[in-house]
This record gives sequence, C-alpha cells and structure tokens, in this order.
Amino acid sequence: MNRGSQSGVAIVTALVVVGIVAVIGVSVAWRQSLWLRQLESSGDLAQARVVAKAGTMFARVVLWDDQRRSTVDHLREGWTTRLPPTPVDGGEITGGIADLQGLFNLNNIVRDGQLDQGQLAQYRRLLAMLGLQAPLADYLVDWMDPDSTPRGANGAEDAYYLAQVPPYRSANRPLDTVEDLGQVRGYTPDVLRTLGPFVSVATGFTAINVNTAPPIVLASMFSGMSLADAQGLAGERDRIYFKDRADFFARFPRPDFALGQESIGAISEYFMVDVQARYGRAAVTSRALLHRQPGAWPEILWQRFE
Repeated sequence: MNRGSQSGVAIVTALVVVGIVAVIGVSVAWRQSLWLRQLESSGDLAQARVVAKAGTMFARVVLWDDQRRSTVDHLREGWTTRLPPTPVDGGEITGGIADLQGLFNLNNIVRDGQLDQGQLAQYRRLLAMLGLQAPLADYLVDWMDPDSTPRGANGAEDAYYLAQVPPYRSANRPLDTVEDLGQVRGYTPDVLRTLGPFVSVATGFTAINVNTAPPIVLASMFSGMSLADAQGLAGERDRIYFKDRADFFARFPRPDFALGQESIGAISEYFMVDVQARYGRAAVTSRALLHRQPGAWPEILWQRFE
C-alpha cells in the first residue's frame, strides 16, 4: 500500500472514530438529560403529593372548626363550599369535602354479621328508583354475610366466584370502599356509575343525615314516597334545615317511614375529601376518608393518590 492510500485509510479511520465518539457523546448527553428530567419529574410528583396532603390537612381544620361551632351539619355550612383553583408556590390546588352520611351506607345492610331487613328493603327501593336490577341486593348480601349459602336463585357465593377467570372467593365481610363493589356479581362499570353517587362505605352502622341526603336517598327511607315528594322535602330542608331527629319527625310525620328512628340524624361523622394538586410538571388527585368524632381531631382513615 502506498503512502497516499495509507493516508486515506487513516483519515477514514479518524472520521469513524470521531463519529463514534460523537454518537457516544450525544447518547450520554441524551441519557443525562433524560435522567435530569426524570429526577425533576420525580421531585415535582413528590411536591404535588405534599401539596395534596396539605389540602387534606386544611379539610381537617375546617371540619374541626365546624364541629366546634355547630352541632348540626347542613348544606349551608362553610365546609360544603368547594375550594376553587388556588395558586400555591410552584403550582395549584383545588378540592372539596363531601358528607358521606348523606348517602346510603352499604355496610348498614349486614351489621355484625346479621342481615338488617329494614336496611335491605331501603337498598332495594334505592335500586328500583335508579332503574337497577333487584338481584343486585342479594348478590351484595351474599358478598358481605359470613355464611357460604347463596340467597336462592339470586345468590352468589364461592361457587360463582371460583368459576370466574381468575377465580376468587366471596369476601364474607363488610366492604372497605365503594370500589370493592366491582368484585361483586352484577356490579358492572355501568351499574357503578349509576349507583356510585348515592352510596357510601363507612365502618359499622351510620345514620343518614337528612340535611345533606339527595332526594333519591331521602325517598328510599319511605315505603311510599315518590321522588317528586322527596324533592319537595329537600327543598323545604334546604330552606330551613333540620335541627335534629325530633325536628325531622315533627315537621314530616309520614306514616310510611320504613326504618328505625336511629337510621336518620342531622350530624355526620364520615367525610370524603378530594384534592387535585399540581406542582411543576406533575399533577395528582388525592382522596381521603375522614372520621370526625365529638371533641376529637378528625382522623384520616385512609388516603389514596392517583
């Protein structure tokens, strides 16, 4: 090989090496930039969660102060006002508080392992008013009651669930969240969308707060009340709230009230707090279940981020 050819090969080799080095350099720079962006996003996400937790803490303060000032919960109180999108350092927060005791507590149906026929009848009325199928009530009882015996043709115990893919068993215990209904026979996403706004899950038995219950839940407490009648009741209630259980029965002495008097009240213990928080590039949604008892700071039973 002559000297000119050797020189050409050397140049080509040098260009190849320079090209490889350049590619490696670009790759390293890209990976470093990606790592920095991931690190930044991770930091933003952590900060967004901090902002959301601060929103939940603020809700606890609001509920504590409300309890200190009042022995009644109704829809004209300050805690019912949703926080509009509010700037915070580096981000934004919004959220609200919902009274879960304005809704039907699904865990009321099976109390301490025993079926409550009155609560089951109320749930059947609620399903009917929502246009949902009656067997859903029996499917839910079988899911929560402690035995493994299906409730007749409308039952669903282990034999049904073990035949699913993948197989699983009936819980035979109270629900933890409304989302648990998704495991129960018949509770399709469409059913949950229809039912969800009117039901809740709380530990043990809870009374319905007649000051915050939507008309359809109010109607389900009576064996013969129409939705139109319930809307009239709600309108009167929103004008002058009920001071307590006795005030409710004094103002609406209907003979078709189908529950025990302990099933209604005018003060609440369980609240759901939802918070949407943004920080930098990250955004999170938080949901927290709060339990407020007389004289005690509201307790966070659980908090989840999405």
